[in-house]
Amino acid sequence: MKFLFTLCLGVLLSLSSNAQFFAALTERVEKAKDRILLIEKGDFECNDDIENYFEKHWTFGKGIEIKTVEEINALLTPDDAFKYMVLTGDRKMEAKLNGSSAAEVIGMVLYLGENAMVRNNINIDRKFVFKVSFPSCVVSEAEVVFVCQHFNTYLAKPQDNNQKKTVIDKEKTKSIEKLTLLIPDNSTELDMAAVKKAYKYPVELVSASEIATKILTQALGFAYLNILWSDKRFAWESAIISCQNGEVLATAKNDYFKASLNKKKWDKTTQPLAICRSKSKLAAYEIKMLNKAVQTALEAQ
Repeated sequence: MKFLFTLCLGVLLSLSSNAQFFAALTERVEKAKDRILLIEKGDFECNDDIENYFEKHWTFGKGIEIKTVEEINALLTPDDAFKYMVLTGDRKMEAKLNGSSAAEVIGMVLYLGENAMVRNNINIDRKFVFKVSFPSCVVSEAEVVFVCQHFNTYLAKPQDNNQKKTVIDKEKTKSIEKLTLLIPDNSTELDMAAVKKAYKYPVELVSASEIATKILTQALGFAYLNILWSDKRFAWESAIISCQNGEVLATAKNDYFKASLNKKKWDKTTQPLAICRSKSKLAAYEIKMLNKAVQTALEAQ
């Protein structure tokens, strides 16, 4: 009996260790899929090409329009709000369900039109369809590609309760064994020998621009490292993301990461990913935690 309890507990822990994002709610996804996406232009001041990037890569719904907050508000009348969904990408506060604490993020949050008047509140409201939070504003096309892929992945498999956290499929984590993890060389002061000592799976230190190219070309055989907000841990985590389809394959705690929320003109070439825009550098500890997270997930199989 003790063994059975331990085994069950181990399974639960292995599942919860991979549960990261609040699920997309089935009822809201069904309502959203035939709507026009409105994007608040002022939320993406870090990127002059945001309109072109989203029009190129967003596939959910029936078209995209980039408008000011005033123009969007004018469209969201009681008679017409149901025609739209709204994506925000502004500075927000993540709060726990009981409201006990909060953390500053850049919240990429999708709302139904009829629920979107709360979108510019400082706290992220639970009326969203789906969200993902970043530690700095979206700068590059590579990040827009991830946002679009990430939303499409989770909107395609909604759940009936969006207070549940989604679970990363174990087979996806297992694919890490055959993928080369690309770590931006300007995100750490470690050399290749130190990285390989901490991370036992295929890995390379490469330029941030090379990673961005592989994301844009959906290169096979590669994954990359970035930073995302974990709804489960209520903290920033290192995330291994597939270059091919933008799926999050594994995450690990990164307690020393410092967000850079201020809007500014970042360098798209050398800082295309949030992990490149932090003053805090990856140390051996963070790399080891990543290795441990992958190993734990694989052993749970």
